This record gives sequence, structure tokens and C-alpha cells, in this order.
Amino acid sequence: MLVLLCAGFVSLSSAQTGVGLTISPRGLYAIPVGSLADRLVPTGGVKLGIGARLDENWTWEGTFEATRFMKGNKDQLYFPDLQVTLELYGAGVQASYYPFGAEGILAGKVHPFMTGGLSVYRWLARRGAHATDSTGAVVVPGLVQQDWSLGFRGGAGIEFLPIERVGIFGQVTYGVVVGELWPALALHLENTSGFQTVEGSVGLRVYLPSKLF
Repeated sequence: MLVLLCAGFVSLSSAQTGVGLTISPRGLYAIPVGSLADRLVPTGGVKLGIGARLDENWTWEGTFEATRFMKGNKDQLYFPDLQVTLELYGAGVQASYYPFGAEGILAGKVHPFMTGGLSVYRWLARRGAHATDSTGAVVVPGLVQQDWSLGFRGGAGIEFLPIERVGIFGQVTYGVVVGELWPALALHLENTSGFQTVEGSVGLRVYLPSKLF
């Protein structure tokens, strides 16, 4: 992914023509991976990209996203009714590289691409108070954690252009946010270091003429 981003910066500095505005709203489905999956179940989210198509191969976008994991994984939690949540709100930059350029495949209607990005996240994690025995005599207090963290994401996708300047795309990416959820031994919760997810997303990408940019 770092190679992809560095190559994009070279393209950004050398691009002279063909710059046009892009707008790409999308919906996503985030699946927790690793120790995060022991706490939370998959959830939906939203993402918006606003950027530029620099040339036939490169698109750069600023991105804004929100993903809220509001349900605990009852199959993995020692106490299935324990309330655990994680909210992620991010802003960053994403580069997409189209190896076949404007020609694409299948008469120019289908365009595979690779993508990678870097974001800054504001995250908020909550763990509810919970009794550790049936009598309720011992109660572990609730906990709220919040912080700012960097996140990285990379993957691949495919874009279909049914009409000029409008693309329908889907992509699958793996990402990690550099955050930490503290353990609670009395609740049989282990430390979670790094919020890893696999995301599938579907959206529209609208290409506005370069004269408007």
C-alpha cells in the first residue's frame, strides 16, 4: 500500500491535464477481524469521497467516514449480555490506481482498480457495568475510552461505467486503526490492540468535467 501511495504522489506532482472533480458516496459493511471480532459483530457504515481524477490511471480523494459497532458478539463474550460498543469517525486521503487506464476492459465499461489510504480517526468505545456473579454482589464498573488514532486501509475493486461520467463501483479492503481497548480480567475480556476490519463497500462515483475543477 505504501508503494501505491508513493507512486500516486509522483503522479500527482507530474499531472498537467485531465484534472476533474470526483464525488463518490458509498455504503459499507465492516467485519471485525482478530481480537476485535471477539467483542463485536459486523455493522454497516457510510463513506464520502471528494477528490480529483488526475489522469487516466490515478484518482485521489479526501474521505469522510462513520462506522458504529453497537452490538456485542454474544457467541464470543463470556457474559453475552455485556454491553460493548465502538464508534469510528474518520477523515483522510485515498488513492485509487486503474492499471488499464481509460480503456478498461469489456469495451471500456469495466475498470479494475487498486486502492489505499490513510486516515485520522476519532473513536469512542464503551463497556457497560456488569455483575460477575448471579447475586450481583460484585459489579465491574463501566468504562469509556476515547482517543485520536491513525488508520490504514488497502484493497482492490472494480468499477462499471453504465453511462459517461457515472461509475458504479464495489471494493473490498483490509484496514487497521491504531487503537487499544483495555482488558477486564473479571469479565474475561482480553486486550484488543489495533482495530482490524475487512470492509466491503458499494457506491457511485460521479466525474465532473475538468473545466469545473
